Amino acid sequence: MYKMKSSTLFITSSKVLLLSVVFGTFFLGQSASAADINKATDLDVTFTPGALTLEAVSTISYASQTISVNDASYVPTNPGAINVVVSDARGTNAGWKLSGKLNGFKNSSAAASLPNASLNFKNTQAGTNSDADAPTPVNTVKLTSGAETASPFATATAGAGAGTWTFTWPDAENTGVTLDVPAAMATLGKHTSTIDWTLADAP
Repeated sequence: MYKMKSSTLFITSSKVLLLSVVFGTFFLGQSASAADINKATDLDVTFTPGALTLEAVSTISYASQTISVNDASYVPTNPGAINVVVSDARGTNAGWKLSGKLNGFKNSSAAASLPNASLNFKNTQAGTNSDADAPTPVNTVKLTSGAETASPFATATAGAGAGTWTFTWPDAENTGVTLDVPAAMATLGKHTSTIDWTLADAP
């Protein structure tokens, strides 16, 4: 009886040992096959410089007005269309400066006219599609006809002004972009002038 019990215990121990070895091997194999395999994909891109450009400048029209014997201020007939567009795709973040100069008016006979007339820009705004730091617009700018020097409209310091920037005057239909003519200086007929815009590649 004792030997039979002893034999039975020995056989049972062998089965337990065998199962332990089998299951241990199974789980070890399963763990090894589930390990992550990692590799990296290399990426690269090289950018070449674009340009600093004055994309667009708009026409400003004051159409037909009545002559006044007093100082007179006129608003444009196309206020919503007045803008200046600057694009900086150089990729250097060097900054830039936008300036304007009003040339002297001339009448239909090409003679000088409207002496000391001026264009006055108020509440200059800068809109953009860019996430770059914004340039700083000059809030109020007065351009006197025939002036020899240009007046700044906006400055992008180093690190600012990348992308496309559209300068507008939301109050143009009221007082945002006025043509101011001194008393009794207006004469009959059509008078024309131009604004010379300058975009410098450094602030």
